[in-house]
Amino acid sequence: YDQVGTYDEKVVWDLRDPTGAPLETGLIEAGDSATIQVAAPEAGVYALGVDAGACAVVVSQSTVPLAVAADGGVHPIGGAERLFFHVPEGRDTFTLRAEGQRGETVRILVRDPAGEIVADRQTTPTLESVGLTVAAEGRGGVWSVELTRADEGVLEDATLWLDPSLPRSVSLLASHVFGAGG
Repeated sequence: YDQVGTYDEKVVWDLRDPTGAPLETGLIEAGDSATIQVAAPEAGVYALGVDAGACAVVVSQSTVPLAVAADGGVHPIGGAERLFFHVPEGRDTFTLRAEGQRGETVRILVRDPAGEIVADRQTTPTLESVGLTVAAEGRGGVWSVELTRADEGVLEDATLWLDPSLPRSVSLLASHVFGAGG
């Protein structure tokens, strides 16, 4: 948990089993850190919901594959070196959108499964949002996106929006991408 500015909100977390039933919940006080450790009673995908309010949460370690839900956009502070996501086989195109917040700017770089940059756009102090239509040309697999500093402005708060028809998560490691058959 990282305090942002003068905000001192508590972090609320909620762990759910593969059926969606609650397993555990908890609070992390402002300025504290916590380890969430649970022995999974069954195999499957578990959901850990974390609400940091106006503050930030940092995951420093995970012993299992970890993905970040992208339903409401992904909001990294200071950009993201690399976020990985799955594009199903046979897709001709998909879209991504990046937004800066309150005059802040962001550059979005998209890499194909071979790691080649296939799209690059950026916001400006007067253009807060940019969309990309990426030519997948049927190439499914693990793609990635970087949110970096634009040529103008400051990068702090940015949001990444995935195409609604793509699987709804991003991962910090290519080997942890859900929906990619691994």
